Amino acid sequence: MLGFRAEKTADENYNALKNFFSIYPQYLRREFFVTGESYGGVYVPTLSRRILQGIYTQELPVNFKVRLLSM
Repeated sequence: MLGFRAEKTADENYNALKNFFSIYPQYLRREFFVTGESYGGVYVPTLSRRILQGIYTQELPVNFKVRLLSM
């Protein structure tokens, strides 16, 4: 069940990012970072993987640099 919620949350956040960048395309070329702490250790990797899929399929041509976690 945990994996399903993390994937659903990643998809929802990914869709929010697509909407943001469609409204503000001038930010697509800027460096984009995903960060988190504590339970972000679940959400950051799943969202990062979803962003990388979007970059690979050219659905979200964002300038994704790194993912950062803090405990």
